Amino acid sequence: MKKSYFTVRLLFCIINISFHLSAESLDDIVNQYFRYDKWAEAKIALEDYISVNSTDSKGLSYYAAALFQLKATDEAIMALRKAINYEDSTDKKGSYYYRLGAYYYDQQLTELALEMLNKATTYNTIIASPYYLKGLIYYEQGSMDDCLSNWKKYVHLTTNIEKKKKIEKLISLFETEILEAKIRQEEAERKRQELLDKLKKELEETDADTSTMKAEKEIDVEPTDEDFLDEELDF
Repeated sequence: MKKSYFTVRLLFCIINISFHLSAESLDDIVNQYFRYDKWAEAKIALEDYISVNSTDSKGLSYYAAALFQLKATDEAIMALRKAINYEDSTDKKGSYYYRLGAYYYDQQLTELALEMLNKATTYNTIIASPYYLKGLIYYEQGSMDDCLSNWKKYVHLTTNIEKKKKIEKLISLFETEILEAKIRQEEAERKRQELLDKLKKELEETDADTSTMKAEKEIDVEPTDEDFLDEELDF
């Protein structure tokens, strides 16, 4: 009986070790599947990997990426939240929160997206991407001041030179448009005020003319008998 128990335990250990050895490493999965956009195969390989390494945040984050590419965004969000829970590095947490924000943005849940993006920049103070996506969300909402503020932070932090130049051009374009719109608004306000002042003056002149005509009319009216009586009694 005792011998049989140890035999079963040994067999279990051998199977477990074999399974560990058969599971592909993350580097293998990236090289074989991610590089060639083989997302379905990557998903299967990562499921095998995670079944052995259930608390590996990096593995979970790759799994989330594969799910997202397969349009399984809800499952991707769940996997990425697990990755965040298991991750110890604050910088990596920031990166994961950025991706989580991007997933929520993809689902058009912009308020949740902004919340996650704010967490991203709290955990990782040098990450640039959240500022770009926040700027894009604010642009779509018509909040240009917030848009430009975040894009300027992106430009300051990013190492992507090509994208930096494009965003700088957009910032310059939008700032020029905002300035021109402000000038047009101020000019329209000036003209409106001039028109109001002119109308007010014309009304005042009309009132003055009416008062003068009324006074002149009163002078021209001949006194009645009752007027004479009033004068006689007024002492």
